Amino acid sequence: EFLKVPRQQNAAILFLDLAGYTGLSEKFGPSRAREVLKKFHTVVVDETMKHDGVVLDLMGDGAMIGFGILEESRTDAARACRCAFALVREIGSWLSSTGPGSDISSVRVGGHFGPVVISRLGHEYHQQVAATGDSVNSASRLQDAARQFGVCVVLSRDLTSAANEGAFSPIIPSTRTISLRGRQQPIEIGLWTASEVGTVFSTSRCR
Repeated sequence: EFLKVPRQQNAAILFLDLAGYTGLSEKFGPSRAREVLKKFHTVVVDETMKHDGVVLDLMGDGAMIGFGILEESRTDAARACRCAFALVREIGSWLSSTGPGSDISSVRVGGHFGPVVISRLGHEYHQQVAATGDSVNSASRLQDAARQFGVCVVLSRDLTSAANEGAFSPIIPSTRTISLRGRQQPIEIGLWTASEVGTVFSTSRCR
């Protein structure tokens, strides 16, 4: 009976992918590329669970993560921000140590906070828990923006402001107001490079 009736609420959504995986899969072949994905998925799920999030989808070298999916909380946005930075840090550590080396340079993360519809989607015999709506589409587009601006993390002002209410205030080194493809209203974003992510926990204000 879980989600027999769709539910609308606020949630924090993250999208992420590995930079350079397409070239790596061509170079490595399917077997070695699968091992890279297996480790990547393991890191994603482990970090998501540490921050009480839900991995809604694993899409090859990408993933979609939700916070507030099972139960809405005032800390959803804060945990999403923490998870975004932790994912960059942990995946970066793996890539620089036992990972595929220079073939994959980094991970890109985009995040947004706002209203979504939580429901079961799919065929009668093949369903999954899904979050849908403009907030989801915007988070996906913000991941693309990370590629555009050459950074690791792009989070909307909606997400970082909601995180502040949940007792986590990350220092935002750079901000922009951009237009997202297919979306009429501009959106204000914060941007972090890999080095800036490395210092975010020591400089962020936690209450």
